[in-house]
Amino acid sequence: MFKSVKKLYPMLNQKSGKRIIFESGLFMRSFLTCLLLIVLNASNLCGQIVSEPSVADRPYEEELKNKLEQTYFKNVSEQVFTIEYKKESKIGFHYKFKHSFKGYPVYDSYILVHLDKTLKPYLVQTNLKEITKEVTETDFKGQNTWFKTDGDLVAARQVLEFNVEKGQNFAMVYDRYGRILSSNDPRLYFFKKDSMVSAMVYLPNPIVTDNAKYGGSYVDNVNKTNSILDNARRKVRFPATYDSGKFILQHDKFRIKDLNPPIEEPVQPTDTFFNYKRDESGFEDVNAYYHIYAYYEYLKGKGFVDLIDSIEIDSHGENGDDNSFFDPSKYPFTLEFGTGGVDDAEDAQVVIHELGHSLSHLAATGTANGGERLIMEEGQADYLCLSYSRSLSSNHPYRVFSWDAHNEFWDGFNGNTTLTYPERSGIKDIDREIWSTALICMLEKIGREKSDEIVLNYYYHQVGNSNMPAMARVILKMDSMLHGGKHVAAIWQCFNDRQILDTVPWYLIGVRDLVRNPDYKLINSYAFSLGLEPAEIKIAKNVDLSSVEIYDQLGQKLRTIESGEPLIMHPEDFVPGIYYIRLLLMSGKNTEPLKLIR
Repeated sequence: MFKSVKKLYPMLNQKSGKRIIFESGLFMRSFLTCLLLIVLNASNLCGQIVSEPSVADRPYEEELKNKLEQTYFKNVSEQVFTIEYKKESKIGFHYKFKHSFKGYPVYDSYILVHLDKTLKPYLVQTNLKEITKEVTETDFKGQNTWFKTDGDLVAARQVLEFNVEKGQNFAMVYDRYGRILSSNDPRLYFFKKDSMVSAMVYLPNPIVTDNAKYGGSYVDNVNKTNSILDNARRKVRFPATYDSGKFILQHDKFRIKDLNPPIEEPVQPTDTFFNYKRDESGFEDVNAYYHIYAYYEYLKGKGFVDLIDSIEIDSHGENGDDNSFFDPSKYPFTLEFGTGGVDDAEDAQVVIHELGHSLSHLAATGTANGGERLIMEEGQADYLCLSYSRSLSSNHPYRVFSWDAHNEFWDGFNGNTTLTYPERSGIKDIDREIWSTALICMLEKIGREKSDEIVLNYYYHQVGNSNMPAMARVILKMDSMLHGGKHVAAIWQCFNDRQILDTVPWYLIGVRDLVRNPDYKLINSYAFSLGLEPAEIKIAKNVDLSSVEIYDQLGQKLRTIESGEPLIMHPEDFVPGIYYIRLLLMSGKNTEPLKLIR
């Protein structure tokens, strides 16, 4: 088995291969990760049938935990993994294993393991704070975590504190002497019988609906309305809770609630037609509620019901500032929409953007840290709001927050930047457009249904301190698992346009001097796909072969077979996936690629 791994992954012969590749923690290219996947796949995990067993009936989870500990905790004892969460998606099961040492968790240290529906691991992502030497520091009263500094592991205390000056909670980490080790704002910025009611809302906002520009009649004007803005509303229907003669904007998953100033108690109409205008507080209540309800129904239809948990929505919050946020530090979670400038809850693009942060949090809890990870967090929330907006109207397809922003209050964002990844600034509100533009490109190439499905499944695979190239490859992996890799070339081109990924591989788009249909064929591929027998390439004597190259679906060359060697592929040498085989001829030309599935 070990020889097979080295044969497929020649880069593992590098002396520092384990550390350099593995510490990126972002894809299955390190020795440890590849070996772990093969070891796990070789275990009896593969033969079990998934039927959502009870915790007591999940021996594979304990086996998985033991394999992880054996692989990663070889240098220092008293380290363990515990399951922080398990989530299920259409692709499979997603585990987060929290790292602990001497009874305390190690701050922001964990591993994500993803299993398909047959319980075979297909992806391991690491954000592990490696302990390479014995720790001499002792614990102290009040300690509840360990914190990895540049070189050492120190005892620490993590608390959630309210900052009076900034008016919000911060997650603080202190050492034994009270010195701050880390400070983090956890917020991510931008029942009874139901009865059907009707309401007037923006779909998604007056700028998009009327294909207008901000100015003239399309201005905030201190929250005043006019006939143009009134006529931009559209009639919709949705359920509301009926109680004691009043309708309450409450759902089993979310509700409108006054949380912070300005004090605006949620409306409780008595009539079934909620005909509010934008100069009435009820309009923001109804508008925010409807769009969250509509998106919930959309998620439910696509099988992502668990991505919405209990949420309280303040459509007049954030102390009246021109800002909105999702706060995961409270439960129920909270969404607050500011009222400075254009009221944020009037713009459904803002509503869905902030809801997007909650989806991301629920799919990959505790991973929203690291500069580029947070940049992508904003960019993909921008993608979701534009995808939703495009489902309502094709107008202004690239403008993010087209009513709330792009005006005298602030500039907003766009989903069609010409910036590339090498040109990134490190500033979140600039670089987010690089990521959102690549995702919007994907939407335009393969359509909203498939693109949203890929992005929502990708959410489960987010990891802290990640970067765009690594996560772009996760997006490609999602297409391979959901659509058999049908759209990999098109999606890859979107990431290549932004220079997040290199040129699309030759075998996905074809190359010059391609020789088609020479005298060669792949035999026994079906038995190979089932793991039963080897596959073999048969070549006629008149084919002047130089070598054979085998690539994975993400462009990594795994193996070269020189002319004269047996052209045989053993299934135990390959992890499940799609592979491409290229025959290089002595003339310098290449054959049309062969596709091999394991």
